[in-house]
Amino acid sequence: MSNETAETKLLINRRNALTALGLSAAGLSITEFMIPRAHASGQVSEAQLPHKETPGKYTVLNPQGIRQSMDRVPLSPRIGNLDGKVVYFVSQDKPVYTEELAKRFSMRVPGAKTVFKKKPGWVSSDDLELRDEVKQKADAMVYGTAMGGGSGMYAVGWIREVEKHGIPSMYVVGEYFVPDVKASADMWGIPALRTVVTPLVGEDRVKQDMTDEKYDEIISGIISALTKPLTEEEKKGGKIFTEKPQRIAMTGTLDEVQDYFNKNGWSDGLPVIPPAEELVNKMLKGTSHSPDEVVTSSMHPEELTVTVEKTAVVGVMAGCRPEYMPVLLALIETWGNPMFTHSTRSDSSMTLMTFLNGPIRNEIKMNPSTNALGPGNQANAAIGRFLSLAT
Repeated sequence: MSNETAETKLLINRRNALTALGLSAAGLSITEFMIPRAHASGQVSEAQLPHKETPGKYTVLNPQGIRQSMDRVPLSPRIGNLDGKVVYFVSQDKPVYTEELAKRFSMRVPGAKTVFKKKPGWVSSDDLELRDEVKQKADAMVYGTAMGGGSGMYAVGWIREVEKHGIPSMYVVGEYFVPDVKASADMWGIPALRTVVTPLVGEDRVKQDMTDEKYDEIISGIISALTKPLTEEEKKGGKIFTEKPQRIAMTGTLDEVQDYFNKNGWSDGLPVIPPAEELVNKMLKGTSHSPDEVVTSSMHPEELTVTVEKTAVVGVMAGCRPEYMPVLLALIETWGNPMFTHSTRSDSSMTLMTFLNGPIRNEIKMNPSTNALGPGNQANAAIGRFLSLAT
């Protein structure tokens, strides 16, 4: 690749890249990018080595991104009586099961007109034609069925747009994905989203896997979600403000740092290098950018704001050297693109593969040849780990 451009270049080419490597495309998300030369500085500090600031204790910086304020979406007023109303059942996942729910709802509420629609696109598709139809023709909407972490995230965003149009809606959620949907509702600014929890049901066993009594319970929950008057909490609009994370995360022993980071979801399960301020400052010497400079204001999937210092903190945790900072900054800048959201929220055991091009790959002594995906090269391993920790 030429090094003439100064901007990040994104290329997603799963099939060709993986075929060349002899790998399957299933479960891999690939990022290929060119390093903006503006991220580099003329100075490279000494190698970062894992060591303690003071014997026994580490004071470590917080790697969390910063959530900006957002508009809170109040729920639409509910329908007092469903008779004579048009209720759309929209399926993103599990269309056979969602259609079964629509049929049973129609039998329970014969006075309502029940319309079943399958979302035609992939989980991340807006499918604006269908959404416009719902906005124009529906009095209420049932959306189903959350059967994945990534798909649930997109679904909540879809439902939010319908609720904003004044159409009361609810979401049928698979029992294992309740926390994912709650996190997505908070992320999308609709924390009061109404849901009904369902067991996981095989598409070819929608009648065998669940009793009529359980179906009746779910239908009752759907009716309640569409008709029960809103609480004061559900009516709330305005702004949602999230407290900015403290710069210092904690002080503790090595074991305490590991436990704290694991507990807060800041680790990949392996030990991290404690991001003490001394090490973070060394990492920052690998770039000319100010520590407070914003690298992206939409780090996916949570759309967080990430600064240069936050990038350096995670770089320390991953075992990176200061001279890797241009690469780390480019990765964070790249991850502001929503195309990568699904790979970090999905429960389909995806992993991330990073392809780096440009002269810097030689400058930081990456292994571009035999055993490139194997162990033994610090730059390859640490940069690969960095993105997993950052997302």
